[in-house]
Amino acid sequence: MKNIIDTLKQRGFIKQITNEAILNEKLNKGSVVFYCGFDPTADSLHVGHFVQLLVMKKMQEAGHKPLVLIGGATAVVGDPSGKTDMREMLSRDSIKKNVEAFKKQMRPFLTFTGDNGAVIVNNADWLSKLNYLDTIRDIGVHFSVNRMLTADAFKARMEREQGGLSFLELNYMVLQAYDFWHLYKNYGCTLQIGGSDQWSNIIAGADLIRRMEVVRAGQVSQAKAGQVGSKQAGQKGQSQAEQAAQAGVSDEPLAFGWTNNLLLTSTGEKMGKTVGGAVWLCSKKTAPYDFYQYFRNLPDADIENCLKLLTDVDLETIALLVKHKDARINEAKKVLAYEVTKLVHGEKVACEVEKQAVAAFRGDTSDMPSVDIKCKAEYKLIDLLVDIGVAASKSEARRLIEGGAISVDKTKIVDINVSVGNKTFVLHKGKKTHIKVNMLKD
Repeated sequence: MKNIIDTLKQRGFIKQITNEAILNEKLNKGSVVFYCGFDPTADSLHVGHFVQLLVMKKMQEAGHKPLVLIGGATAVVGDPSGKTDMREMLSRDSIKKNVEAFKKQMRPFLTFTGDNGAVIVNNADWLSKLNYLDTIRDIGVHFSVNRMLTADAFKARMEREQGGLSFLELNYMVLQAYDFWHLYKNYGCTLQIGGSDQWSNIIAGADLIRRMEVVRAGQVSQAKAGQVGSKQAGQKGQSQAEQAAQAGVSDEPLAFGWTNNLLLTSTGEKMGKTVGGAVWLCSKKTAPYDFYQYFRNLPDADIENCLKLLTDVDLETIALLVKHKDARINEAKKVLAYEVTKLVHGEKVACEVEKQAVAAFRGDTSDMPSVDIKCKAEYKLIDLLVDIGVAASKSEARRLIEGGAISVDKTKIVDINVSVGNKTFVLHKGKKTHIKVNMLKD
């Protein structure tokens, strides 16, 4: 069995690990059940999620068993990690729809058969059944609010003059920790992985598992001694280690966690944003051609990191591709765009969009990306830019036109009132976006 931690570290995935030496030993000895959570706050995964999916894929290939947790319940609360404001509240119907979309998108990346076949679970199946009073008594007792507020996610929100941190969001850590405890009990899951902004939530889950095991072992020992009751193990004032020793729980960690580096640009900003919003894995939200072009046009400084995190290209080949920092880096960009598109959309689609990109660059309209627009009369260019996704809004389209970034065929357009009639032409946005537009009579 491969040493998966070393493999992932070499590619730049892992940021933090709890009890690394012990976990490494367990991973080398046999198959470990692990999980990663995804809150369905949209109807598609995006490229940030893709990093976690690839880690799960590589873990499974090394012999370990993945549990994909979709947060049908935690999405109702909203994770405050990495957010400056409270997340938009989604309806339960929207969440249910998003859950199904996530399941469909995840299936191509993992194997669901065999001894280490992946399992998809939805935390709404257990969290929605919890009794509030029982939960705050049995679970809430193990959480220190003082300690929770030292977490980066909570501190940043507490320091804001407006908004702050809601009681609803404060519960998110507790619910995620309970998820880990539930999967530990019912699936033998001993490892949680996630993005680096999840560190506080992950270690809270590992800590809860140990505390709950101490309680459970203490209850068993009390029962054997004829002291059955609701009293928890340990005496008031005892440390967790003392309670564990009294209950007969081993000093060895029961659960582990690690975080993976977020997909960031060389300047430290989250990657995966365009003028049209996030870069989605769903082809209906981000067209495969636009997906390909996003990676084809990344800054030179981001190419090596993306090749390591988002493709299966071996490290030796990556080193050769990024060796040169001049125009030859373009070959690495082509490889990156093709390989990521192939993983997400399949080899056939990747070949098609690569061909379209080459045609667009050369001005070959026969293979260039094209779009058909039906219109009854004159069609304002500013509206067309929005309708075909070249601009995210009319204000963005106005800025593009007035800034001289838009051309129709070889004519640069600077008048926002220009209209296009019933004809075929090539629309250019800057030097990298070229679309053949067929204006058809309605």
